[in-house]
Amino acid sequence: KIVTQTNSNQAINSTSFVGVTSLTATITPKFANSRLVVTVHLPAAYFQATARHMYWTVYRDVAGGGYANIGLGSGKGIGLSSANTAGGLNWAGQSGLIEDTGRASNTSVYNYRVYIKNGGQGGIDYIAEGNTTNSITVEEISV
Repeated sequence: KIVTQTNSNQAINSTSFVGVTSLTATITPKFANSRLVVTVHLPAAYFQATARHMYWTVYRDVAGGGYANIGLGSGKGIGLSSANTAGGLNWAGQSGLIEDTGRASNTSVYNYRVYIKNGGQGGIDYIAEGNTTNSITVEEISV
């Protein structure tokens, strides 16, 4: 079973992780012991000179219980793009995947959402700039 959600351009202006609500994928596993793999594709991120870094991660919500970071920790996330630290405007692309190894063995509704933050106060990162499309895909793999 594969579920994909896409979105277009969005501005991120926060040094704390912000949920990209249009990049949320929902899946109800058919089998309790299935593996769930989340793939994120951010093909064109545009950095203002003051943003310098963009971090992204994936949060999980189980049956409406609230979102929690399943990335590499609350500080950095899964992915990092860096802009020119000397200033100027930059473009970068990001893709990555994570297997949700911490999920309980059940068939509850799972919501996965991309969260993004930038590394500079007042900086703005734009995702899916220039006719590109972001995506989040969740795959259920029965074992």
